[in-house]
Amino acid sequence: MTNREKMATDFKDVKLIFQKVGVRFFSIKGTCLGAIRNADFIEWNTNIDQAVFATPEEKSAIRKLLIEEGFVVDDLLDHITALRNTKVNIYRVLFDGHRFYVDNVSPIYFKKENLDTLVSATLGEQSCFTQESPIEHLVDLYGNDWATPKQK
Repeated sequence: MTNREKMATDFKDVKLIFQKVGVRFFSIKGTCLGAIRNADFIEWNTNIDQAVFATPEEKSAIRKLLIEEGFVVDDLLDHITALRNTKVNIYRVLFDGHRFYVDNVSPIYFKKENLDTLVSATLGEQSCFTQESPIEHLVDLYGNDWATPKQK
């Protein structure tokens, strides 16, 4: 199984878990980059990054379902790392009183208006959601030349 096939399989199952729990979710970081730039997973990317609007109880339900699906789960305060075929990072979307963000260690901020409506993007043979203006997110993370592929 190729890296893309592994990522596609895990992404499909994670999406189904989010839908079962009933949480809104969207792709961030390299997963968003792949969807917007390539309409596919980035060949050399080694993980899937998703942000979820989840209460602590919903996060626990996600964790339980991931384990049932065969993922090995590391449950951190506001972040779940799940490993099966590939690594999946699931970040809870938090609000600090002024703006939305994910990841307390190295925060990524989002404008509220960009999260009001999530938009669909192609990711391989599947679809994913991104924030309404994903290019702002990509410029913030990767700079103005975000569209130029760079293998690490």
